[in-house]
Amino acid sequence: MITEILAGLQWRTDDHTKTSMLALRALVRHARQLHVASIFDLLDHPICSESRHMAALIRALTLAVQRSLTSPEREQQRDRWDLAIFGGKGQINFKILSQPWLREAAKHWVSEDLPLHRGRQATATSKETVRAIRYLSWSLQHGRPDHGLVLDELGRSDIIRFTNRLAYLERTGQITTKKRYVISTRVRRFLDDVRAFGLTRPARPLAGLPDDFRLRHSDVPRPPENPAPGRDLPIPVQRTINAHLADLEARAGLDVRRIVEVLIDTGRRPEEACQLPWDCLDSTADGHHVLIYTDSKNNRPNRRLPISIETADLIREHRENVHQRFPKTPLDQLSLFPRNQMNPYGTFHIGVPHMSKAHREFIDSIAEQLVDDAGQPFPAAVAVPYSYRHSYAQRHADNGTPPDVLRDLMGHVSMETTMGYYRVTEKRVRQAVNQVAQHQFDSQGRRVFAGIAGLVAEEHARLRVGQIAVPFGVCTEPSNVKAGGHACPYKYSCIGCGHFRSDASYLPELKSYLQQLLADRERILAATDVQEWVRAKTAPSYEEIDQLRGLIRRVEDDLGQLSPADQQRIQEAIDVIRSARQKITLGMPTIGPQEGRS
Repeated sequence: MITEILAGLQWRTDDHTKTSMLALRALVRHARQLHVASIFDLLDHPICSESRHMAALIRALTLAVQRSLTSPEREQQRDRWDLAIFGGKGQINFKILSQPWLREAAKHWVSEDLPLHRGRQATATSKETVRAIRYLSWSLQHGRPDHGLVLDELGRSDIIRFTNRLAYLERTGQITTKKRYVISTRVRRFLDDVRAFGLTRPARPLAGLPDDFRLRHSDVPRPPENPAPGRDLPIPVQRTINAHLADLEARAGLDVRRIVEVLIDTGRRPEEACQLPWDCLDSTADGHHVLIYTDSKNNRPNRRLPISIETADLIREHRENVHQRFPKTPLDQLSLFPRNQMNPYGTFHIGVPHMSKAHREFIDSIAEQLVDDAGQPFPAAVAVPYSYRHSYAQRHADNGTPPDVLRDLMGHVSMETTMGYYRVTEKRVRQAVNQVAQHQFDSQGRRVFAGIAGLVAEEHARLRVGQIAVPFGVCTEPSNVKAGGHACPYKYSCIGCGHFRSDASYLPELKSYLQQLLADRERILAATDVQEWVRAKTAPSYEEIDQLRGLIRRVEDDLGQLSPADQQRIQEAIDVIRSARQKITLGMPTIGPQEGRS
């Protein structure tokens, strides 16, 4: 008994867990009164509610002793695994599998799978696979007279029964389409792997398993279409969160606030931000700041991310704060965001669950203030720590960061993942064009109502290929559009052409062109070395100047009639369009190279 208590206390001490001496003394007195020989015997005796601290200590010491007396090899012989023995968290209960052969096969599969994963979710695949196998076990137990216990009697019909069962569960709403796909995929991989592991050989747990007891590719349903990334937070939501970060600090402390600020500024994964070491700052030869972090998902340490001066100053200030709290800890062992409990030297970082819980409570407290771009209420449940990573990536995509650069910044292995953000950018540009097109005018300042859908489609095409732009707007003249802007039948007199369209997104260019016309006219009229007919031919006409002024005035008047909220919405749409326009060919139409010219 004494040895068990000492072993349990040593385990708790190594885990930096404090032990209450009052609870420990109460435990010892309780054990003496019962005359028990082992701490495990205390679990069989009821404890009054007033002694809840002692009861918690008994459970903790019992668990610590169990872990001290076992090993991974011994744990694998049991039907319920404590994953802490394997360096993970939680448990896996193999008793949910009714068939002994299936239970042993699942144990072997999990023992092979656990070492393949890292990070906070290292055991997730094993847990999910065992839960998926449970559906197969249930199907065998309830669908066969022998309940699936006779291994060599299994066959293709059992697989069909299993897949039909999953289809029934999906149709009745008991599982989702995605859940059905995940279960089928994991069971298929499990049945393939156990054969690859040699478990079907003679004298092995699955000896005699028929070859047709396996899922074919066609047995797995098609995966549901993944929604577009679009999980970034709207700009108004981000502004609201930034404005209330002081509330987060008051609720959860400075460390959690700084983690959220780092997430917003750098777009790292939550675990990557929480695990930042104290000495995570460095600078390049030209004096720019970089953040040194570990890409936990892809196991790539010492990754370097360029960061702004403001972010570097924030981290530098927080480092001083942490150093003052733990002055005796070597800096190379100190965490940038040390947790408050079981951390006397500041070497253990704040866990993602703790940070996420504090973030959720903070978001819920300001939920009523969250609105999207259209001013509609934004669901608070969508705002999670990982959203800042999507928002960071989307900002880069919207601002024209090349895909290969963004892939490196995000640490993506697949370019397809990165390109998803650019598809969202295209969708946003489409929405912005739709909004601005409602305020589109022709060359005479008349609002364009008819044919807006067609014009929007042409604008979308122009944004994709960049070939039909004309000065200060768009051209709808068929022959010119077909020729990519190189066949204007009216010699590019856009302001006086009935095929010309413009909107508020072109106001800066329209005003600049007006100033250019006025300056050109004054310069030509003031020239003394040309004849009168030259002036008349080359000087911009008053008609063109007046019509351009009228168009500008019409666009500005139209915007002025909108409410402040609508004006802000249109301005944000204009910003999106102009940002996208900078990435494609715009400006004056040019004459293409002649055939055969070198």
